[in-house]
Amino acid sequence: MFSPHRIACPLPAPDAGLDAVIDALPRAPAVFVLDLGEAKQPYLARTSNLWRRVRRLLRPVHGFSRMLYLRGIARELSYWHAPNGLASALLVWEQTRLHNPENYRHMLRLRLPYYVALLSEDRFPRAIVTRNPARDDAAFGPFFTRGEAEAFLAQSLDLFLLRRCEEELDPHPDHPGCIYGEMSMCLRPCQVAPAEAAYRGEAREFLSLLATRGASLQGRLEQERQTASEALDFESAARLHKRLTKLAACFPSSLGIARQLSALHGFAVAKGSQSTHAVVWPVWGGHLQPPRILDAANLEAEVLHQSLRMSEAEATVHPNEARQELLALLTKWLRSSWCDGEWVEMAEAGRVPTRRLRNAIRRMTVRPDARDEPTPREESEAGDDARHI
Repeated sequence: MFSPHRIACPLPAPDAGLDAVIDALPRAPAVFVLDLGEAKQPYLARTSNLWRRVRRLLRPVHGFSRMLYLRGIARELSYWHAPNGLASALLVWEQTRLHNPENYRHMLRLRLPYYVALLSEDRFPRAIVTRNPARDDAAFGPFFTRGEAEAFLAQSLDLFLLRRCEEELDPHPDHPGCIYGEMSMCLRPCQVAPAEAAYRGEAREFLSLLATRGASLQGRLEQERQTASEALDFESAARLHKRLTKLAACFPSSLGIARQLSALHGFAVAKGSQSTHAVVWPVWGGHLQPPRILDAANLEAEVLHQSLRMSEAEATVHPNEARQELLALLTKWLRSSWCDGEWVEMAEAGRVPTRRLRNAIRRMTVRPDARDEPTPREESEAGDDARHI
């Protein structure tokens, strides 16, 4: 899926033109595989300069050397161009998964992302942090670390009265309860304090918070604060303002791509192999799709919509394990210091942010006529020269 354009180079014997084959390799970033024979695992790696890395592996060695030496052993070289960090990570993941299906995750040090999920099937639903959410519409993420997911869960639960205990509840009026019930931070379903319908209504509001990234609660709180202010009930207005402040802290700009998993739509944009091309990976419903190559010289709205509609119509629904691994790679790339692209979120399903996507593509490319356009400094110097003449 992510490595369709494989380039294969049979490697002749060292005395039959091997050096000529190596010299013809591109001096560009790539992911490559060296076939070492049927009884041996292939050598898989990524590099910023394919020619230099392969020449080092297949160099002639005279005498003893501690460096890896594959000359005369490697039979075939297969490589894929990797113009950006995300393409490289996806290629390595796919090839490692193919050649080492049993321990590829350990080899890549790949850890699945975390989610905040509501166990809505329980009689009294509660929210947890998990790596394997049961329902997409009841999960919010992905989060890069467990600490981030737990911090979001704690902040969001402060806005609601859902239970935080993990026990299987057997509601009874004589139940001892917990500190959260004493602090009026829980509806106390263990003590049969609320009706079951009232508690489920609170759970539905929590799900609405996740689905709208806080917009549903924000609108209601702002309206209530305005009503309290007009009625000169400043104490209530202050309490509502405090809740709005807590709500804003739940959804900071550093939250990344996290949102309700079933509504996780957007586009990862990075530079392409050519200076005027950009690579766009659509994400539909949390499923990362194959990349699409877009030319910066042809970015009309209709062209973008046609390409993205085709991607959505042909969208692949990955198995849950592969889906989470791909989201882990995407999240890691966006959070890394070596990120060489950006994320364009689609806030509403069916409404592609054409302008933001076009601008992101242009930031990843260089227009063909850019070198012919003078910079502001050059224009100023040319103007000074003209005035001097």
